[in-house]
Amino acid sequence: EYLCALPLQKTTEKPDVHSASSQVQITIHAPGHNYRLTFGDEYLQVLTVTFSETDDDSRWKTTYYQMVSEPDWQFLLSCIENS
Repeated sequence: EYLCALPLQKTTEKPDVHSASSQVQITIHAPGHNYRLTFGDEYLQVLTVTFSETDDDSRWKTTYYQMVSEPDWQFLLSCIENS
């Protein structure tokens, strides 16, 4: 619910992930896919890995979003602690 409610704007610009003062990374495992969400001060980076059942060829896709406001760090950290 939290992710769906985030005010995001898709961007083609790659953020400077090393300059973020705060960063939280969450990995979500789903059948056939893994998602690695990296939250920074003003961005969300989504790395999607799609696994193929027929061969060893995994497909990687990175999408960047600009966030209108800073994420709820306390909530994101609680997701990591409860996983």
